[in-house]
Amino acid sequence: MADIEKIDNRLIIGICDDEPEVYDHVSWEIKRYAEKESLEYILLPLFLPQELLLYCESGNPIPDIIIMDIEMPEISGIKLSQKVNLLCPDCQIAYHTNYLEYAVDVYETEHCYYILKNQLRERLPQLLDKVVNDRRIKRQQIVLEQQGQKAVVVLSRIVYIERTGKVSIVHMEDGSIRKTSLKLPELLAAINVPGFVRCHNSFVVSLFWVQLYKRQKFIMQNGTHIPISRGYADDVKVNFARWSGGLI
Repeated sequence: MADIEKIDNRLIIGICDDEPEVYDHVSWEIKRYAEKESLEYILLPLFLPQELLLYCESGNPIPDIIIMDIEMPEISGIKLSQKVNLLCPDCQIAYHTNYLEYAVDVYETEHCYYILKNQLRERLPQLLDKVVNDRRIKRQQIVLEQQGQKAVVVLSRIVYIERTGKVSIVHMEDGSIRKTSLKLPELLAAINVPGFVRCHNSFVVSLFWVQLYKRQKFIMQNGTHIPISRGYADDVKVNFARWSGGLI
């Protein structure tokens, strides 16, 4: 395994699959993508569930993504991913399987995607594009000023923004809020990254924190219902499709 103490800004990708030939195939496709995109990365060969859990429990750098088999001898990839969600909450999971029948079950876990093995070459670039972009956003922040006070806001922690009167209220994932006089278009210009979409005259949402997308509303992971007005519905649909990259 790589010397993880020397991992810097490289993407950390884990592959958890008990079949060496599958690992070789996935790692080769990752290499093809990385060479094309000039991406620096570290590959973690986590063949067995115990290796993955030991890695996550040992205080190692959190993987940006784990490509996870679903059918493994001792524990299903879905149950294993639930453990990973607890140990490494920011780690993305991409289920890699031959069976479409698991597509509903995977939503028992968070931050997940689903790739059929015969579609790996087609869909892996979409997945890694999204992971790279998500990682970039996690490291970005803006400074908001209100009544002479300045607050540093990490973009990945913003759930949604609400405009009330002459104040924009930024709702954070921990339940706290930040206030600013900036209007929603000004805030979107300051944020300037994919994943944030205006869905109403009074609301901007972060797609990273969406639990359910319906035609007329978003349901956020904290349970908040955010309306999607008719005038923004088409833009929301386009932006959501572009952000998700067609991945489920």
